[in-house]
Amino acid sequence: MARPARGTIESVPLSDGSLSIRGRFRHKGGRYRVAFGLDVDGWTEARGRRELDDILVQLRAGIPLTEILERYGQVDEDEPDVLTPGMSFHEYASDWLRRRRSGELGDPLSDNTNADYEWRLKKHILPFFARMPVAEIRDVDCQHFRAKLFAEREKLRELIAAGAKPKDRRGNPRKPLANRSIQMQMGLLAQILDDAVEDKLRKDNPARAKRLKVKVPKPNRTFLEIDQLVALLDAARELERDPRSTKRAKLTTAQVAEIRARLATGETQARLGREYRLAAGSMSMLAQGKTYRGENDRVGWRALCATLGYAGPRISEALDLRERNVRLHDPAGARFWIADSKTPTGVRHVEITPALRDELFTHLADKARRGYPIGPDEYLFCTRQGHRWSDDNVRARIIKAAAKRASAQLVARGLPPLPHVTPHTLRRTYVSIMLLATNFDVPFVQNQVGHSDSKMTMDVYAQLLDRSKRAHGVAFDALLSAAQETLYGSTVQEPPGDPRLHRLSAATSS
Repeated sequence: MARPARGTIESVPLSDGSLSIRGRFRHKGGRYRVAFGLDVDGWTEARGRRELDDILVQLRAGIPLTEILERYGQVDEDEPDVLTPGMSFHEYASDWLRRRRSGELGDPLSDNTNADYEWRLKKHILPFFARMPVAEIRDVDCQHFRAKLFAEREKLRELIAAGAKPKDRRGNPRKPLANRSIQMQMGLLAQILDDAVEDKLRKDNPARAKRLKVKVPKPNRTFLEIDQLVALLDAARELERDPRSTKRAKLTTAQVAEIRARLATGETQARLGREYRLAAGSMSMLAQGKTYRGENDRVGWRALCATLGYAGPRISEALDLRERNVRLHDPAGARFWIADSKTPTGVRHVEITPALRDELFTHLADKARRGYPIGPDEYLFCTRQGHRWSDDNVRARIIKAAAKRASAQLVARGLPPLPHVTPHTLRRTYVSIMLLATNFDVPFVQNQVGHSDSKMTMDVYAQLLDRSKRAHGVAFDALLSAAQETLYGSTVQEPPGDPRLHRLSAATSS
């Protein structure tokens, strides 16, 4: 189904310094430009957008164009339609991206999506298709483009395997395209040709052929077992309490006292600096009674991991929380509110477990004790200056580091290490535990995590069902135990073989 055109709003500077707010749109093969008014008269692009949307709604309702536009002082037929069958793919793709960016085709693109589309076009699609007439692109052209992407990937892999370190123009390491990336290249090409069909520049879309689809392996999305989540939270707490390890804070309180005592006895700063591997500036600060503390002032590392694992928000949602969004005073009604455009009201209510409520109480007390900003408008998780934590820093410094420490501790106890852990792993962990806790109340869990559909919830649900089939092995062993009892009797001496196996079988059947 074709997307309804939305037209384009423009702000045109005039000679007197004012701006003319204008709308451009298409109708029955013609292109029209309407001057709504001047900015000095209260016209803005937002107001112009609302006015243009009203025009387009009336046109779709069948009201004649001349009747609709009678109230506007300046209505011009725009330049002839430039979308001709002979135009090159480069020309059409550039116009397509402009229309997508402005909202003329579908919703306006976000900055990130626009940058991604530009990269795909410039890096891969345009170098291959740029000069081809958009109306003459064939199935075989799309096949050759797909093959070119795979060939470039293999060549890059060979270079890397041979020890080369290929880099792009910015000096960043080049990475071979994954199957998903190749699929996305083909997907953008298909999107552009879809609209070329809608614009009547061609009759079909060769990029939609089934044999052009790229098989993308399903990602290995895991969740933690309950004991693994406990190990991760404990490791996060240990990291939170560890002494600072930055280059500017290598000393503990005891070491600082020792250095100052030795300085007082006449030892030189240079000698002690070499011994403790400190810069001259650091030694000078010590001699003046100043230093960076060996103790750290970290706050909230465990509390954030607990929030992700005990409530299941997305990492950005957790870091966007303000203190006013969290209700803790009522044990029976503890919850927090998350802005969520996918919900009917735009706000999602997430119930908080008693354990998470205690964690957050402790976190708020730590913030106050350490001098962190507190108050309704402050971020729940913030820096000492009150700034929001960075998503990437949380992934690298907290979650990745805590998972590494927890894995080392588990292995030292003879247990398997944690799987690859990301913030989304903790989100899926919450889903898995809450499904078990609620006896698989899928609608409740889906509302908690803010799923517009139950795809991810049901994916975890399916994994849990697979794990529940472990009971089949117990039933299998029970049948074997019954057969042994039938053959040898319950009081007869154990049959030949490893007695540990028979005892295990008997214990399983009981």
